[in-house]
Amino acid sequence: VLHELVTGRRLFQRENQMSTIVAVTEEQIPKPSSIRPELPAYVDEVVMRCLARPVDDRFDDCDALADALDSVLIQLNSDVNGERLGTWMQRKF
Repeated sequence: VLHELVTGRRLFQRENQMSTIVAVTEEQIPKPSSIRPELPAYVDEVVMRCLARPVDDRFDDCDALADALDSVLIQLNSDVNGERLGTWMQRKF
């Protein structure tokens, strides 16, 4: 979901369910910046770590992910908060 939030489009949407399953399990996952070049490398790093196929390469827990996301928001000088993000997600999805 994070990849879709930062790129604004579905990651593995294909013409049918079987093609989607194959894409999810076998296709290379594109970095968000390949879709939105203005995204900095540190956004790619967090998103791609969330999507790592080897489980050991992912964040250890939700707290570690939350810390990484907080760091991204600080680096972006963002004024995003939970309420604003929730409103945006409702409109988007």
